[in-house]
Amino acid sequence: IVLLLTMLIPMTQSLQAPYSKLPVRIVVPRTPKDFQQISSLLVKVFDEPGGETWIEKAGWWLVEQFVTEGEIRDQYWNTAKQMKGNKYTVLLAKVNSKVVGMAELGVSQHIGIQQQEHSQNDFSQDDGITTSATTINTLDGSNGVLVGATIGVLAILPEFQNQGIGNILLQKCEALAVSDAWNQDVLFAEVEPQNLNALDFFQRKGYTQEGRMVPVTVRRKRVYEERPHLLLYKNLTRTDLH
Repeated sequence: IVLLLTMLIPMTQSLQAPYSKLPVRIVVPRTPKDFQQISSLLVKVFDEPGGETWIEKAGWWLVEQFVTEGEIRDQYWNTAKQMKGNKYTVLLAKVNSKVVGMAELGVSQHIGIQQQEHSQNDFSQDDGITTSATTINTLDGSNGVLVGATIGVLAILPEFQNQGIGNILLQKCEALAVSDAWNQDVLFAEVEPQNLNALDFFQRKGYTQEGRMVPVTVRRKRVYEERPHLLLYKNLTRTDLH
């Protein structure tokens, strides 16, 4: 997936019931501590040791965890600087000063896996000359490339899950997508097929499977690999979000 990262918008907002009983603030990361907490959150959510041997777990806790957190921190820090002023942002959910959840939002091109393979075949047969795919802004059944605001990451610390924080972050993403600055009428989400909890969450919030699988590069510990994801979408209107 190629993110067309184009507006980091500063925002601070407190949202409580009916979304959460906790005093949750939605902010963008500003300090080194914020970026360190982002990396710690992502490692805890996605990289906690599972079925590894005790030797592998010891190696993780003693070395790999800290190296991984440092790489993630630097990645988000550098991206924030490079994409300032563009349609890209990271939203943090804070309880007091602790980051308990985050969402990453940008503008992405979505090319289905079969379409991608077809494009690659066309490239090899045409001596390097290709025709760019059609870009569409709405879902009209076309086989073209879908372009739109996309939630790439939505993560909540395990001990803060099921307390409405995901609802708050999703609501903020939707409001930002339809704002004058972003001017999007569809919001996409990329979800791994086996992540049933995430699929259920988005579907309960009005998201529909678009019908294609899209390749997404994911990180597990320090390994990056491309995995097929379901593409979900929701048509947005400003009236619905007020």
